[in-house]
Amino acid sequence: MKTADSYRGLVIFAASFSAVVGIPLTIGAYRGTGSVFATLLSTAPWLVWVAIIGAVVAAARRIGSTPHCAACGYEKFESERSPARCPECGADWSSPEGVVLGRRRMNRPLLFASITVGLLGCLVVASSFVSLARIAPRVPAGALVRVIERGNAADAHEAWLELSTRQLSDAHAARLAAAVLDKRNAGEYPPIGTLDWLERAVASGALGPDVGRHYAETSGSVEIEAPDRVRAGEPFSVGTRIRGATTGATHPPLVFLAGFRLGDEPEPRGRQRVPVHPAIGEQMLRHFVPDVQVVIDRPGTHTIRLEYWLVMGHPHPRPIAWNEDGTPELGEFVFWHDRYVIEHRIEVIEPAPP
Repeated sequence: MKTADSYRGLVIFAASFSAVVGIPLTIGAYRGTGSVFATLLSTAPWLVWVAIIGAVVAAARRIGSTPHCAACGYEKFESERSPARCPECGADWSSPEGVVLGRRRMNRPLLFASITVGLLGCLVVASSFVSLARIAPRVPAGALVRVIERGNAADAHEAWLELSTRQLSDAHAARLAAAVLDKRNAGEYPPIGTLDWLERAVASGALGPDVGRHYAETSGSVEIEAPDRVRAGEPFSVGTRIRGATTGATHPPLVFLAGFRLGDEPEPRGRQRVPVHPAIGEQMLRHFVPDVQVVIDRPGTHTIRLEYWLVMGHPHPRPIAWNEDGTPELGEFVFWHDRYVIEHRIEVIEPAPP
């Protein structure tokens, strides 16, 4: 015989599961977007789940301990002549599931609240199929940035068209810059116009040094081009290559090549006076930055170091003025710069026998 507590374990489990999963999901969605609408959109399935649980609990509520037919709710009167079947609907009362204890009483407030929550979840899900272009002016900036971070290309484009008309806060601008950089570095295509916005913002220093550093360091890679093994006494070439640079950038970081050093040499070799544009082609790079000829007479493992600077804001192609301590003179237009040192190890073997 079913009692009013028969579903208590299931209800407690479902409610606990909803709280454990739904509450962190809601908090995380709100922190990630700062938008109530985007939070509801992210947690709409959870809202529907909670509504179903609430409706089941509201409809299954029973009070009292009198036996009733499980099928139609007819009250069973215990007596010696108690029938084996329900006189109202004919259900079999002899089966374990045939009789329940307690009179069913609908919890109307809970049922109304459950229906409201369920309709809200369904409405939010349905609204996600509406074109973003129609609702973008009413969507908060944080939610639009989230669309660019995670949405499809069409929605991301609509989100950017709306964001480009607004004055973004520092937090939203930083998130948008990070999203554009992540897409660019992953080989994806961010919305048209976002790269131009990013370059202008980085060049003006509006996004701060951290974003400028991230932009500069991911705009290309500087490498040493040299052999891994040479013979002692034989000359070889050491050059600089810029690979994986982003072409077509309007405000790229400039590369200041401070020169090579072999081991602990005090003076660098091949220091350049002209800043290198990261989009320069290989032929032009070889013309402006010729290779350095090096000879190592002593066998063993030797290290060649290349020192260079990434500089944002230096007027191109103004020549570089180097200080006595090896640092470049940076004018008033430079808003970010950093020094880098890369190494290349060369194994020098015995000279060839005569």
